[in-house]
Amino acid sequence: MLGRRGGGALTSAMSAVATTEESSASSSVESNGNNLQEVGCNNNNNNSDDDNTDGHTQNKLVLIHTYNCTTASLMGLGMPPRQFATWVQYYLSNSSNDTLSSRTKSASSSATIEDIMNNVSTNEVHWENDWENHVNTLRQYWKDGKLLCEHTNLLNDRGGMSKFKNGKKQQMQQEGTETRGKLNGSDTEEIDDEEEQRMKYDHFRNLLGSYADRLVNIVEDELSDASFLPHSDDDSSNKVWKTRFGLLGWIENEYGAENTRALMASGLLVKSEREQLETFQLFLDWFRSKFPYFHDTCDACGASCKDSPVSELHGDKIEDPVNGETIGSNNVQEGSNLEMDSSQHYEDEDNDDFSFVGYVGPSSDERLGNASRTELYRCRSCSAFTRFPRYNKALWVTQTRRGRCGEYSMLLYRMLRSLGYDKIRWVVDWADHVWVEVLLGNDVGLKSAAEESGTGRWVHLDPCEAAVDNPLLYSSWGKNQTYLMAFYDPYAIMSSTSDENEKESLIQPVEDVTLRYTTDEIDIVTIRRGIPEQSVAEAIKE
Repeated sequence: MLGRRGGGALTSAMSAVATTEESSASSSVESNGNNLQEVGCNNNNNNSDDDNTDGHTQNKLVLIHTYNCTTASLMGLGMPPRQFATWVQYYLSNSSNDTLSSRTKSASSSATIEDIMNNVSTNEVHWENDWENHVNTLRQYWKDGKLLCEHTNLLNDRGGMSKFKNGKKQQMQQEGTETRGKLNGSDTEEIDDEEEQRMKYDHFRNLLGSYADRLVNIVEDELSDASFLPHSDDDSSNKVWKTRFGLLGWIENEYGAENTRALMASGLLVKSEREQLETFQLFLDWFRSKFPYFHDTCDACGASCKDSPVSELHGDKIEDPVNGETIGSNNVQEGSNLEMDSSQHYEDEDNDDFSFVGYVGPSSDERLGNASRTELYRCRSCSAFTRFPRYNKALWVTQTRRGRCGEYSMLLYRMLRSLGYDKIRWVVDWADHVWVEVLLGNDVGLKSAAEESGTGRWVHLDPCEAAVDNPLLYSSWGKNQTYLMAFYDPYAIMSSTSDENEKESLIQPVEDVTLRYTTDEIDIVTIRRGIPEQSVAEAIKE
């Protein structure tokens, strides 16, 4: 059961390039300042990019589907053709696009999946060699809301690795011709090792920056609430806090005024650590009951494939790194082994027993909640479709009460800040999970003592599991952990003190906390990472 947890954030793992803003990177898509990547990292299975056997080359093929009708052109990326055709039928029947005439909608809604599939063309694209020839078109379709993705990290750059390696090989080959005549096998292996390590390092740095930006977005969400307006019946948007005190007022209304007072930092941090842990346990028990972990519950009939799983489904063994949560292709997860054998998709062409349809761009209404992507599900029981926008605003999550670890860790972080806690961190597990840490301990509320003597310790809080101070919980999940990073509010770092040396000695903006959350030895973790510890430390220091 524990192994299914994860997901969310950001968005929610991953690819060689991560993006947080439309203008920030070549992999940018319409994301409203939020990254498309899912929390976590699933491409630590980097394979050698040498010429390989046919089987290995086939593993790097990705399917691109195109459907054209009179007034619409739609594309699908990475899923079996029938799954794509199911979305086309949904899109044409529900689209509010003015370019779709009522006649087209009527005709498309009556068309069978087989009719649609007859108008679908499918191409196989090599994941590394040919990807850059297609990715810009796919990103544009995503922005226009006309693309269905099996995984949003497919929209990121992946073609660079082979290019870099091949370019360096050619350069060394040319130099070698002048000196030795040719490269030998060990030279080629050295190039491969060097480039693979460089790509892993760049990938780590990009993800590190992306997650740091995600935390900034969480804090800025709080700032946007600072001048909240009480709800008015004249407010047609209905997207403001309906309390006098914003999120804090919402907590008081839902959790109870007395319970909220007991949880306030001003009173709780001066109590014993035992009382603090007990109080937080009560709060997280309430939190989990209030915010259930979303799988694929149907909005129409309430059914979920989690409650009636199918024994053999396409993609059942996919893991989610961000994006976490697994039900296969039913996969309620957001990441997976992207280098999937494309022949498997053809074998599954007639499989109609899936719940997860794919990822689509958020609607205009969903973008108001800073949704970077929306998951689409089709109910096995009633065939109704359910949308699951991955919101990045606390207000939207409290209203929908639907999320996974990405949404709920963000919401818990926001709640703690509204309750007066300023020493909190957002922790990202590259193996696909996110949670929060808070500085607790005897007398930690006495600020001078905490700062001068280092009183207190970082305590693990997982809202999805209602877990308090149980950092080794994830060792039982069976994941090969590589990086676990704790991110502290950069605004608090900047304003906490004017003394630069003291600033550095108190709390680091980013800290590698991997060994706190795993029973693995550092040597094993380093091997999994594929880059030296010194390089990790340098990237964090940057």
